[in-house]
Amino acid sequence: MSNFDPGLDTFPLFQTPSLVWEMVILRMGLLEIFTLSFCSKNIYNAVQPVDLLISKPNVKLEPLFERLRTVKILWFEVDRTLPVTVPIGLTWEHEELVLDNAHWLTVPHLLLMNCKRLIIHNCLLQDFDINLYLRHFVNGAVPLVEHLTIEAVRQDMMEVLEDIECEENPNRVLKTSPDDIRAMLITPMDIRQNGETIATVFYTQETSFSISTYFLDVVKPSHICVGPVDNGVSRYMI
Repeated sequence: MSNFDPGLDTFPLFQTPSLVWEMVILRMGLLEIFTLSFCSKNIYNAVQPVDLLISKPNVKLEPLFERLRTVKILWFEVDRTLPVTVPIGLTWEHEELVLDNAHWLTVPHLLLMNCKRLIIHNCLLQDFDINLYLRHFVNGAVPLVEHLTIEAVRQDMMEVLEDIECEENPNRVLKTSPDDIRAMLITPMDIRQNGETIATVFYTQETSFSISTYFLDVVKPSHICVGPVDNGVSRYMI
């Protein structure tokens, strides 16, 4: 019996010739593939982690994300040419979440992303948006978040940290990979509350072929900085 359709009889799909079940899977939708993945440990492991690209409009994300809740590492990207609105209220509780082309991202979205490692590329968050998020972060709004990275345009750190208790700590070190080439633009800042360090803010710059990219990292003291997985990713396009 299937856990998702308890009234249906089972069918020995993988006892058929490989050409048969391969053709069946090719004709499945992404949601059906995820449902199928729970029927076999090998298939389940094959779809972890997942790289999901939204490449067409009017995709219903709610049922899709209901299945994605079990994915440990999710890379989520929306085609930058699409006027896609990602609804607020989706469940984002992965060990690692990477958002690319996150032009749709707002603070309410961000406050629902309770993921251990959160990496955001190409978003439109302003300094005051990040400041608002940090205020909620300090008060425990997203307790599972240990390391947040935002890649964005150059930021005014005075505005990002406005009215947040913090102090310089030159002894803090951020290393996301063995060959990290980022340059520190400010002295690392410890965010403090009730005399304790809640997190450290790093503001760094990476330059490649005369092109500069800026990163804002918020890291809890207990977190060991590691880079995202860059291979073994299951890729889906819908």
